[in-house]
Amino acid sequence: MAGSFGAKKSEWNIECDVDAARAVFESGLDLKYVGINVTHFTDIPDDFKEAMYNGEYDEYTKFLIDSSKLWETYTKRNPMMHDPITYLSLVDDKVLSFRKGRFALLENIDGLF
Repeated sequence: MAGSFGAKKSEWNIECDVDAARAVFESGLDLKYVGINVTHFTDIPDDFKEAMYNGEYDEYTKFLIDSSKLWETYTKRNPMMHDPITYLSLVDDKVLSFRKGRFALLENIDGLF
């Protein structure tokens, strides 16, 4: 994931470590970007969320679910599946379509950082 396309919105991982983001952007690797404007459409529906919150899991999964609950309490929104939709788009070419383009890391945009 790497920010938003068509809008100047920061993405958490980039905002937290601009130097690492710069290293990736300038690496010369053939990269695919999935913008947060796409992954914001991947929130967990209420019925699925409740089933997930009430299930029986190992300690690691319980930690992830508790983290999701904390995020929901803080944001007042259902958890979003940013990372899974990004991963799925890389292993299944029917999930998202990609197009070639030029992208840049915008740093210190007023109101973002």
